[in-house]
Amino acid sequence: MKTRDELKQSFKETRIPMGVFLVRNTKTNEFILGASRNLDGTLNKYRFVLKTSGPHDTLLKNPKIHADYHSLGPDAFEFKVLDVLKPKDEPGWDPTEDLKSLEKIWMDELTGRGWAPY
Repeated sequence: MKTRDELKQSFKETRIPMGVFLVRNTKTNEFILGASRNLDGTLNKYRFVLKTSGPHDTLLKNPKIHADYHSLGPDAFEFKVLDVLKPKDEPGWDPTEDLKSLEKIWMDELTGRGWAPY
């Protein structure tokens, strides 16, 4: 069994997945697309905000998604990781531009399917 210090060190060395995520209304194919340095945390935040807050919450900036979520229910929405960005081993590497590029690629792909952003 690992000691407390070993567990803490292991946690610090664990890389948090970053990349592009999707929150989609499966009935209308309207979606929120974003890039994040912490995919799991960001998707959990969207789930929580949709479930608990009102239509004027500043995170989503769109009352329509709240109305849809509350009228159609949580089963009408999918929360999905679309792409994971692998970290580069370059000193001082900043993933911001790579994340923006990935997000643009996915936006073009999804709108090409006829889906519309919220």
